[in-house]
Amino acid sequence: MANINGRATLYNVAVRDDPLLKTTHCVWTNMKQRCNNPKNTKFKQYGGRGITYASTWENFKMFVADMGLRPGNLTLDRKDVNKGYCKENCRWATLKEQNRNTQRTRYILVKGVKHSLKYYCEEHGINQEKAASQFKRGWTGDEIAQGFKCTKVLEYASKRYSYRELAEELGMKTATLQARMAAGWSSERILNTPVSKSNNKFRGDVLVEG
Repeated sequence: MANINGRATLYNVAVRDDPLLKTTHCVWTNMKQRCNNPKNTKFKQYGGRGITYASTWENFKMFVADMGLRPGNLTLDRKDVNKGYCKENCRWATLKEQNRNTQRTRYILVKGVKHSLKYYCEEHGINQEKAASQFKRGWTGDEIAQGFKCTKVLEYASKRYSYRELAEELGMKTATLQARMAAGWSSERILNTPVSKSNNKFRGDVLVEG
């Protein structure tokens, strides 16, 4: 086997004598344990659901030939968490990158770009608990990003609004507008029934749910 990063070959160097080989060997051993050992605490998420590793990776030398030695503190990460360990599906990744790529990670599409829901919220100042709740209720990534559900978008004067935006435009509380819509009021009635005598400035435009 060829030298790796200037080190002697694995044929001649004991793992215990080389710190980098030792940490790489530990990663390899843990991978096998997760896939093969029912007593391993993580077996249920790996071997228990059919996650295996390439047959050639039964040999540590072949694992290193495919993946190289572990760079720094990076972890062995599968690109597709529903597929096994092999050269094509594995990479060395930071813990943050790996946490984004777990089976439990929720992904959203915003303007056609895939994002981790958690990290998209962090980057854009969106409340994570609220976004997670919206995600569970079937909101799309674009809806979460813009803050309103497309089935609750209203069209008024040839423009599209959320309930909150339109309520502000009409000079009434969001709850008042929602209550009127829920009660089945016509557009004309919604627009022409003032909240107060001084707040009746919008008349005659068409209001429809999109």
